[in-house]
Amino acid sequence: VVRQQLIDLGYPVIEAEDGAQALDMIDQVHDIAIVVSDVIMPGGLNGRQLAEQTLARRPQMRIVLMSGYTDEADADATSDLPVLAKPFDRQDLARALQRAPRGKP
Repeated sequence: VVRQQLIDLGYPVIEAEDGAQALDMIDQVHDIAIVVSDVIMPGGLNGRQLAEQTLARRPQMRIVLMSGYTDEADADATSDLPVLAKPFDRQDLARALQRAPRGKP
């Protein structure tokens, strides 16, 4: 559903199976401009860890986290990274993408 929403908004999308694969893609595909990730993911990295490691590699990256759990979204309320609460519609996603802070150049 999120993939289709991103495509409908005009964003090209590549998907990763887990955080480790996402980091590999971030290292290899320099055209990636925004990472959209669940907070809770399979494998060894959660969304927050993926965000931290992504920003360590590419500080200018824009990141939007999403979560179906209210406590996960609330836990990030003090973070600079937006956490989009599920369920959300395409307009909510568009606003989150537009508000996603740019990292350090």
